[in-house]
Amino acid sequence: MTADVGIAMGGVGTDLTVEAGDLIIMTDDLTKVPWAVQVGRTALRKIHQNIAAFAIGFNSMAVVAASLGYIPPAWAAVVHQISSLMVVCNSLTLLTYKRFKWMQRLEHLRTLLARLITALRYESITTFVATHARLIVRYGIAVAVGAYILSGIYIVRPYERAVVLRFGKLKRHVGPGLHYRLPYPMERVAKVDALRIRRMEVGFRTRPRQMGITGALTPVVYEWAFKHRAAGYERRPEEGLVITGDENLIEVNAVVHYSIADPAIYALRIMSPEQLLRDAIEATLRLVIGQYDMYAVLNQHRQHIEARLEDELKRLLARYDAGIRIHQVELQDVHPPLEADVVDAFHEVARAVEDKERFVNEAEAYRCEKLPLTRGEAIKRIRDADAFHIERVERAVGEAQRFEMVAREYAKARDIHKFRLYMEALEAVMPNLKKYVMAIDRGGKQHIIFLPRTLTQSQKQTVVGMASTGSAALPTLEEEEEMPSPATGGEGSGR
Repeated sequence: MTADVGIAMGGVGTDLTVEAGDLIIMTDDLTKVPWAVQVGRTALRKIHQNIAAFAIGFNSMAVVAASLGYIPPAWAAVVHQISSLMVVCNSLTLLTYKRFKWMQRLEHLRTLLARLITALRYESITTFVATHARLIVRYGIAVAVGAYILSGIYIVRPYERAVVLRFGKLKRHVGPGLHYRLPYPMERVAKVDALRIRRMEVGFRTRPRQMGITGALTPVVYEWAFKHRAAGYERRPEEGLVITGDENLIEVNAVVHYSIADPAIYALRIMSPEQLLRDAIEATLRLVIGQYDMYAVLNQHRQHIEARLEDELKRLLARYDAGIRIHQVELQDVHPPLEADVVDAFHEVARAVEDKERFVNEAEAYRCEKLPLTRGEAIKRIRDADAFHIERVERAVGEAQRFEMVAREYAKARDIHKFRLYMEALEAVMPNLKKYVMAIDRGGKQHIIFLPRTLTQSQKQTVVGMASTGSAALPTLEEEEEMPSPATGGEGSGR
């Protein structure tokens, strides 16, 4: 026979109690028995948590994840070590059992929650309602009336504007802040984001672009041949297909930035203001672009066309009294239709235009290079001719003056000047000729003397004197014919 609880008083049966009991209290103070029992139950609960949650749960998940390849074996070992650490930490919480005030408060809260759960049972609720039925009805009506009255409180945010309608008629405009209106259905409020700049796309729609595999956003491409098949782009050719002034089709993607100028008109007068704005944009695109040729729209007058589109759209919306303020109109993408071979044909035309411009530019460069050179050469020749003209004229004038002076002097002494001119002519002619001197000696014999041009004037006079005296044998004409001149090398002779 066994007992759940046993008490050993004094020293009688103490050894048996220690051996047989699960919980031993070695004191006479029995007030600690409940606390000891609670500690034992808590310890048992911690043991169950350590075994079920950490030893089995964490380690099992790590083993399964490693076997399926979700995590490497090293991470499985790390998870095992973490679970062991959590077992130790969970066991150490027994040391703080009922030693901190917050744990006592937590226990008190736990008791209150248990009581609340008990009170919320079906039997408790039905009993309370049956006992306090009239009180519940009275307070319910009061709460409903108060909620209906307080439903008229509303808030207008800083970027919003509101209009109050009383039985469908405009009553007043309301700015940002906390306001009150009569409860529905007497009054209702229409709020509009009046200060927010909105964006309307015509000819396409954009969706939030998703991150690619590499983490980069999908690029925005504006080439003609680009098919716009990205995940964040959707073509709407029925909106952006426009005929130009030279009867060509182009596809226009336009973006209009606008805001609400009059909240009452925007919210009440127009049933679908965004559709009205879209239709107005399409009409303006076809009106303005239809006045330009294709190349002007594609690349030449984009900014001018955007300014005209903005002005025409503002004028059209003012005529409709739409309560919309236009801030900017932007032609984001303008290209030929992407269907069939239209883009390829446009590329060929564009290449031809580029080649034409390149040839024109090369010709202009050649012209700009050659014209200055030609003009400079012409100016140089003109200057050279002028210089030659001045030189010849001045030289002729100088020669004429010199001749006149010589003529005047010649008239004064003709013989002297005739002899001087003759000698000057000889000095100019004789150095380039072979010279033969006829000398007659004392015996009356004639000698032809060869005078080389290498002899000086004094040497020539000495040779002539020797020939006249017959003191030396001089070369004759025959000997001279056999002696080549060192200076002339066979030039003509003179006598």
